[in-house]
Amino acid sequence: MNNLEMAQQYIAEGFSVLAVKSNNKEPLYDSELQPNGGKSATNDYEIAEKLFKKYPDANIGIATGKISGINVIDLDDKSAVANLKEVGLEIPKTRYVKTPRGYHFYIEYDENLSQTAGLVEKVDIRADGGYVLAPPSIVNGKEYTSSKEVSILKWPEITEFQQNKVKQKRSQNFIESMNGSKQPTWVSDALRGVGEGQRNDMASRLAGYFRSKNISKDIAITLMEQYRSKCDPPMEVVELMQVIDSIYSGRYQTFENYENQEIETPIVEVSIANRRVFRYPEQGIVINCTSITKRGDSLSCQIEIEDEGTPITAPRRINMLSSSSVDSLRKELTSIDAERNWKSILSNTFILIHKSLETSSVGHDMRTYKPEITQDGWSAKPYVKENQSNLIMGAGGTGKSTIAIATLLSKASGKNLLPNLYIREPSAVMFCDWEASEQEFYSIMYGLLRGAGLTEKDLLHPVIYRRFDAPLVNHLEEIQRDISKHNIELICIDSVVASGNEDTNSPESARTYHQAVRSLGVSSLGITHITKSGSDTHAYGSVFFTNLSRNIWSAEKDDDQDGNTSIIGMYHRKGNNTGGVHKPIGYEVTFVNDDEDNTVSISYDFGDLNKSSNLSAKQTNPEKILYQLKTRPMNREELSEETDIPLPTLRVTLQRLEARNKIRNSGGQYYINENDI
Repeated sequence: MNNLEMAQQYIAEGFSVLAVKSNNKEPLYDSELQPNGGKSATNDYEIAEKLFKKYPDANIGIATGKISGINVIDLDDKSAVANLKEVGLEIPKTRYVKTPRGYHFYIEYDENLSQTAGLVEKVDIRADGGYVLAPPSIVNGKEYTSSKEVSILKWPEITEFQQNKVKQKRSQNFIESMNGSKQPTWVSDALRGVGEGQRNDMASRLAGYFRSKNISKDIAITLMEQYRSKCDPPMEVVELMQVIDSIYSGRYQTFENYENQEIETPIVEVSIANRRVFRYPEQGIVINCTSITKRGDSLSCQIEIEDEGTPITAPRRINMLSSSSVDSLRKELTSIDAERNWKSILSNTFILIHKSLETSSVGHDMRTYKPEITQDGWSAKPYVKENQSNLIMGAGGTGKSTIAIATLLSKASGKNLLPNLYIREPSAVMFCDWEASEQEFYSIMYGLLRGAGLTEKDLLHPVIYRRFDAPLVNHLEEIQRDISKHNIELICIDSVVASGNEDTNSPESARTYHQAVRSLGVSSLGITHITKSGSDTHAYGSVFFTNLSRNIWSAEKDDDQDGNTSIIGMYHRKGNNTGGVHKPIGYEVTFVNDDEDNTVSISYDFGDLNKSSNLSAKQTNPEKILYQLKTRPMNREELSEETDIPLPTLRVTLQRLEARNKIRNSGGQYYINENDI
């Protein structure tokens, strides 16, 4: 196959080709067919035919990057393979070309992979703007040969490696500049430490500055250790890490292709749909824009501006597209602080808000969509699915609020106050209360901590309490501010009914509640009542409270218990993407009060639901059977008598348990298998 036929075949594969000087690697220049040399690659059959008929001995080049849908990893010789392995990179079994000295490995195009010389020793990358010679090109009498039967594969690890290397280089350059005293004066001053009342605000400013300079999180932690130790008094390590984690979390983003030369690149919190928080670390200001609303030619928000934690102006609503409104705010700010360039700051902020709203409205082609990895999807298993609406329901006095508070304290401390509770990662929490008071919450919180052998010092993250009277939708801005300020990841609503502003039986009330908690962008745990009929399978009010929730548990208390100990049963009523319906959970809860009936401690342990007549009745038939077989082997008649399950139903249930390998039958006696004891 001659060079023209090969060039046309490459075009048929989707590549763009160019003619390269014979026995050379330098592109041909032809004023008509290839006027820009290596930048004139083509996928036009007619141009390629003219080009290679005119220059039949020309080598063939393939343009790399988006134009051909490939990147090429250029290995100078065989030692390059070992060099890649040393940094943890294993070449995929993708198409390759044997070059006179080494190899070209073809991989699928990745826009984030850039043209690089010396990624590691003897390894280069050809990307947008580059090209490689392709078979049957010849240089110095040696031919390029291909493994064309092999598919072209992806190699995301090499992109990640390159990006990390760039970040490390930036970080190293930044550290060197800091050691050379090239950083802004305020950074040098801040790293000498500040007083107690300023520590958190300055830590946020420093962390924001480092992130805006693309300094990696681990380098920022190293740099800020100096700051932490020199504060008066020294800042707690946990407190500093909370600040750094917040600034480096997915809540905050930096805008790509930032072009404003007058104002630094801000980092922006975009976790809530109608709210943006802009941090300008070098300026020392935070601009909080809430209730962002776009109607027709108006783009408005409520704006608050802080200078290192101190409000500069009172909150007010402003139309960001109104020149007169923006100019009025600029003049007011200039009269307070004439040193800052408020015109550029406000203009930049409002442009970025508009840009971020446009970005958020872009649709996704689900063929190429890559979902965000969220570990196992649980915030506090089994009661709270991450970033979902969860409910605990029950009649009055069943202990549902106390269980919810125990879940929040477990999340804030990372220590389980409830048996079988799993906390994926500790974080700040918030309790939104429409039914009780600060004093009642305080009493329950400290009772739970004492019952678990903990104190408030074991709470690694803030536990924020707020008492509300108006409907939830009226308080969203306040709650959003708390979520942002404290990096809250889980809120509890007590109760769903009391927080509403409409008839609870109306579908609109359920829709409003779920829209409100979803707009907060965090996991939510709502506490609510059961239906008027006493059914514990549906929440009180509109059926849509149940339908729109993703994970629902009902609580029921044993009425037969006396004294300070109770048995509580938790029953899973609904689970979307929760791995199926969970088994009932039994808690034995013990309350200890002092002589004045004040709560001293509240502790939870495993509780046996089968020891309570009314709670055991709610067990499923398989659970009742397995419980009885834990005590001793039984025949059908004995099991029917002990469980009150009719024999026909019992036979079917036993067959299903045998099929699931939960039990075995030997001579009419049923035994529980060891893994279910």
